[in-house]
Amino acid sequence: MNIGCGLYLIIYAFAYLRDLVAGSDRHTGLLASGDVEESSPEKDTLYRSYMELIKRAPLLKNLLDRTRRKPLRDYIEIVYDLSKAMQGFYNASPYSNKEVAERGITPGDQWHFAINGKTFYSKGTNIIPFDPFYARTTNDDVRWILESAVKSGQNMLRVWGGGNYQPSDSATAGGVYDFYSACDELGILAWSELIFSDTVYPVNGFLLESIEPEVRQNVRRINRHPSNAQWAGGNEIEGIVTGSESTLSNGQQILDEVSTLFGSEDLALTSSQFLYLFQDFLYNIVTSETRSVPYTDCSTTKGVLSLDPYELRLNNATAGEIYGNSERYNYDATQAFNLSTYPVSRWEDVLSSPDDFKFNGTVVESRDHHPPAGNLSWPNPNAPQGQAQLTEAVNMWLPTPGTSNSNQTFAQWCWSTQVFQSMNMVAQIAWYRRGAGKGENNLGSLVWQLNDIWQGVSWSSIEYSGRWKVLQYGLTNVYTPVIISPFWTAENQTLEVLVTSDVLDSVQGTAQLTWYDWNGTALNVSKQDVTVPSLNNSEVLYASGLSSIIPSGHNASDVWLLLNVSAKVGGKSVTNEQYFTPVSLAEANLSDPQIKVSSKVSGDAILFTLSSSRVAPWTWIDHPLHTIGYFEDSESGAPLNG
Repeated sequence: MNIGCGLYLIIYAFAYLRDLVAGSDRHTGLLASGDVEESSPEKDTLYRSYMELIKRAPLLKNLLDRTRRKPLRDYIEIVYDLSKAMQGFYNASPYSNKEVAERGITPGDQWHFAINGKTFYSKGTNIIPFDPFYARTTNDDVRWILESAVKSGQNMLRVWGGGNYQPSDSATAGGVYDFYSACDELGILAWSELIFSDTVYPVNGFLLESIEPEVRQNVRRINRHPSNAQWAGGNEIEGIVTGSESTLSNGQQILDEVSTLFGSEDLALTSSQFLYLFQDFLYNIVTSETRSVPYTDCSTTKGVLSLDPYELRLNNATAGEIYGNSERYNYDATQAFNLSTYPVSRWEDVLSSPDDFKFNGTVVESRDHHPPAGNLSWPNPNAPQGQAQLTEAVNMWLPTPGTSNSNQTFAQWCWSTQVFQSMNMVAQIAWYRRGAGKGENNLGSLVWQLNDIWQGVSWSSIEYSGRWKVLQYGLTNVYTPVIISPFWTAENQTLEVLVTSDVLDSVQGTAQLTWYDWNGTALNVSKQDVTVPSLNNSEVLYASGLSSIIPSGHNASDVWLLLNVSAKVGGKSVTNEQYFTPVSLAEANLSDPQIKVSSKVSGDAILFTLSSSRVAPWTWIDHPLHTIGYFEDSESGAPLNG
């Protein structure tokens, strides 16, 4: 069992895109000029690939069913909204009708994906390299990760710019396994990045000559896949550069130095190294290879001042307005569920927070690379900081593990860190989904990270072995189309309960709130019919004052609230449940629940039944080592555990 890090979350509020996938095949130079005959074999082939993608993706299939009378070229578009006028910017594509539409959203800027004019909420995770040794990765390994993403309700994956270019498929030169072709088949959009990450690159002729063919060939290869949704120039570099202005003695030079290194009078002498590389050089390569896949300079960015010419906003922003991406690094366990510390942004790309059988022993610390050692010291001399953050989080929010058996205690610590990670992530994702109906109009969240490159302390939701961690089941819950969520503000003792929907039409359903004590006795039940507009919320409860919120005559440590919602989506029943505890589980009056497990073989399935004499938070079923799979609800077929 891996240790789950649950202490920090990075948010990318994707602030802009110009258009979405069209899958141009640049190998043949098909879209070099944007001029293609009205009818051609190439066009027919691409149309068929689009149709296959739409049929396989549940979201796109739903749109297809409702827009059958529209031509296929109208199915996919990207709507890009800015508060500043962007008149006349239009990228023609022979295969999809794209436009830059303005909604005048202020303050700041805004963008969202839309298909045939229908906005949708992007839900997903981040992909890192699957193995330290590329050739060791198999199709089965990758297929399991991608199918797990689909099973948990995801529709977009970010290919991290600190890793490697993912292959198209095992049949393409250099490919060892299927990635983009598998995304095409499964209906997952891929946010692709050029492989530049977390540093300032010294721009010179040698660097430019070496990276030009690398970037061009990979963009050309990947663009033919309809799953490719966008290109980012790199990972987190813009923030490093703009932040260096105030923290480094040469910070302004990094951003604004006169560029005399290039050895060419054709280059603007006032270009900075950063701006030249990411605003000009890489942008020109990508846009020369595609007219249908948008480019952003960085995974984390404040957006642009202009699209034509392409000009980054950087720090040219008005205080209090919302621009581009936002990030939340939080290793303070006391702030893990403090709503006031969660970012308010347009779009979220979510990152998770952070003797052989001794939790703080040498073996575990040697696998903990947070914070990084900064040198070749072993074990990591900074690992105690990361271990302390995990320890503090568990002690604060969960019962502290402790038995007379050191192996069992170690397993409890591993388990508890995974539970905290899921609790923290689910709470934040619910907050961002709530934002779709608020002023920030948040329309996406991508979690860091989906997979693992090796065994060890990690932010992943799936272990290197393929085993689902607690977070993967948590994502399945919070990425359900219709969810019910509690939002507790401790400062003013306010509890808000919302039903949130990312369904493209209005949804009707029923919400139920049930207060229990820890013995399992129902104390108070209330039901309410709800109607939730598309990409919005419906309020079920808003109450202040803890003493008036909890059932009369009970202490906060003795009770908890179960939240349920059921609704009809596309003719099928959708259910979701969450819980609210007025105090931390570390302070709750829990007692031995006397858990019992029974199983029965039914055909090809094994049915497990759990029972207890009292409430048992975070009770889980695990499967044996080397078994790859997940547990699912016997009625809905959805992944479910605990």
